[in-house]
Amino acid sequence: MISFIRRLIHSKIGLGVAFLLVALAAVAFAAGDITGSGNGLGTFTGNSGTVAKVGGDAVTAADLQGRTQMVFDRNRQQQPQLEMTSFLAQGGMENVLDQLIQGLAVTEFAHDEGMSASKRLIDGEISSIGAFRDASGNFSEQLYHELLRRQNITDAALRQDITRDVFSRQVLAPVAMGSRISRDMTMPYASLLLESREGRIAVIPSKLFISEEQPNPQELAAYYSRNADRFTVPEQRQLRYLLIDKTRFEKAATPTEGEIAAYYNENKANYAAREERTLAQLIVPTQAAAETIAAKVKSGSSLAEAAKGAGLAVATLNNVSLQQYGGKSSPAVAKGVFATSRGQLAPIAKSPLGWHVVEVTGITTSPARSLPAVRAEIVTALRQQKSAEAMTDFLSKAEDQIAEGTTFEEFARDAALPIKATPLILRNGAAVQQENYKAPPELQPMLDPAFSMELDDEPQMVTVAPDQLYALVDVTDIKAAAPPPLDKVRNVVVQQFKLERAASRAQTAADQLVAKMSKGADFAKALVETGLKVPPPQPLGGKRADIARGGQQVPPPLALLFSMVEGSVKRLEAPNSQGYFVLKLDKIERGDAGRQPSLVNAVRQEMSRVAGNEYAEQFTRAVQQHVGIKKNEAAIAEVKRQLRSGSTGQ
Repeated sequence: MISFIRRLIHSKIGLGVAFLLVALAAVAFAAGDITGSGNGLGTFTGNSGTVAKVGGDAVTAADLQGRTQMVFDRNRQQQPQLEMTSFLAQGGMENVLDQLIQGLAVTEFAHDEGMSASKRLIDGEISSIGAFRDASGNFSEQLYHELLRRQNITDAALRQDITRDVFSRQVLAPVAMGSRISRDMTMPYASLLLESREGRIAVIPSKLFISEEQPNPQELAAYYSRNADRFTVPEQRQLRYLLIDKTRFEKAATPTEGEIAAYYNENKANYAAREERTLAQLIVPTQAAAETIAAKVKSGSSLAEAAKGAGLAVATLNNVSLQQYGGKSSPAVAKGVFATSRGQLAPIAKSPLGWHVVEVTGITTSPARSLPAVRAEIVTALRQQKSAEAMTDFLSKAEDQIAEGTTFEEFARDAALPIKATPLILRNGAAVQQENYKAPPELQPMLDPAFSMELDDEPQMVTVAPDQLYALVDVTDIKAAAPPPLDKVRNVVVQQFKLERAASRAQTAADQLVAKMSKGADFAKALVETGLKVPPPQPLGGKRADIARGGQQVPPPLALLFSMVEGSVKRLEAPNSQGYFVLKLDKIERGDAGRQPSLVNAVRQEMSRVAGNEYAEQFTRAVQQHVGIKKNEAAIAEVKRQLRSGSTGQ
């Protein structure tokens, strides 16, 4: 059961793999990330072998490789410094594979049990994705196919992913639903969150033990070889790109007098005289109730007072037109309301909603506007519309030309666009070999797509600023992640070598301090007796609930303090050979959640949710055993090797 608490107060850092990864494309669309990656479902390049067989289905190496890259890219948006090597070291690829296997297994189980997902259901799931909606909020078939085409995603592939997502929800949601943890079981864990601890900490820095002794060439070469990953420079790429700005099309987008007149005539209703009214409205189920309230108003009560006396509340409708109000009630009700003077009650009338008692509280009129009066407004609207259409047409033709074999240089020449180029840069835009290089702001949106392309891929159109600025991006060189020659980083490696050697001496000093304190020596006095010029022990502690609040990563010394026995002393290594911490836990104050029912209920709900998830996980494992899973470890290792080497674009 301690796993419950671990899940309550800790979170996996850096992985961020969605529970239903099999619908990753749909999740990406919904998050507005449709333009984030150039890879499409079912179109990943790389090893096409099988990494796992799931019943009668299979996970290919290409799918695992591409999906892992997509998950890494999404995590990279949250953690810009994240590297593929560390992502893989944290089990990122294995999590992706597990989710892919789960999706296939659950889908096969659902089919075996006679479950199905109709085309209408999948259509509904697709139409609910925000990225496929136009400016009016409605699903756009044209936008849907355009976005899929840009990402090289087929309609069938997206539907397959969403179908798996639907099956996962249908199969697993009932399993997780309704799990309840008793209050008695919750109490110890709720109380544990209230526990507080007080301790002290001292730091033994490695730098105090650095000597002037230089490593010999053999020692340094061996050290560099053993620690090559620590000095590896991530993959670098050289890019070139063309910027396509909307201002390019504004001159040609000037509307003619005929177009201006046509626009005015087509939208004449918008420029006609308008009357809008502000209304106080009450809708009741019977005519008798409506007449009673109206009688009270005519006798001197306000509509709000009359409504309150009947246990009702008045609704206010601000600045509605005849057509708008008619749509909210009925044409007959609206006609009566708009024939009523300000401050008066409209004739009681019935709509499908009930009987309307309406008071006109405000009337605003706007005179008709002539063409000369709105000409500037129409010119602006038409210019924006025409320039947007011209840009869309230009971008579409550009993609078609590139797909038909037009080279980057040919397109740049024909379009009279200057070619911009970068030096070899990292995924964050920094240039390792040119320290003074500063990436221009427009380059940032191009980096993720560019680092997902292959060297021989066609140039890709990237959105820099929606509806304003686009870029045609081409990758001209890829330098795989690798440690630089030792001679180029010798000074850094020597410093690290000395620091690591000094860390060994710092460990000895920390161990000696721990040994003295374990025999009863006073912390501060024992630290002084080491002869080291370090600050005195500092207080360390807090409540368990506070240190885990917000899902933040708990500092390792604090995490260790909450796992120690009262009165004990521990040593903890600092990261990157920087030294050692020595901690002593002085006091534990037990928590009592008996007086905090709200906390108990919150912990109970969370534990119940976690229990439900564990039931779902157990059920999923049973499903996988039922359908049969067979992994190809050699193929999985090869995919990881390719990802680590950056063959898919780290």
